[in-house]
Amino acid sequence: MNFEFITPQKIIFGEGTASKLAVEILRIGEFPLILHGNSLKKSGRLDAILSGLSVIKNSPVTYAVPSGEPSPDIIGMITKFSREKGVDCIISIGGGSVIDTGKVVAALAVNDGNIEDYLEGVGTGRTVINDPLPFIAAPTTAGSGAEATKNSVISDINKKYKKSFRDDRL
Repeated sequence: MNFEFITPQKIIFGEGTASKLAVEILRIGEFPLILHGNSLKKSGRLDAILSGLSVIKNSPVTYAVPSGEPSPDIIGMITKFSREKGVDCIISIGGGSVIDTGKVVAALAVNDGNIEDYLEGVGTGRTVINDPLPFIAAPTTAGSGAEATKNSVISDINKKYKKSFRDDRL
């Protein structure tokens, strides 16, 4: 059987690894956009994580990602937000939807077009040209595996599709 296996460049695992987030962010950028789920904020963990990032020169910008698979509208809003703010890296702290959103935004922030242009079976067949912004996935749930794949699932309930955005650099 022939196959390819693409994995993340670095995996840090274990208790207390969130305390290493600032070091990892400084390794890849200076002005991060931190995407997170609502439960992270409600639990108080987001504030604890952000306080550990005080060594970063530019205070991180945060954006709460709605629950459920990301939609083209959400991707569009967050991509526009990241371009306007001039962030240079994307950090996703949360479950599969937050991580999928971060991967797409990292790619689209530095490439033209909207998400639907890139989706298989929906779009125009556009491919990612420019390397995505540096990206860190910090999963807070078990199960989706989004932190270790090259694709993101995008759903549009109005247009009735669930499609993948894929690039080997994600």
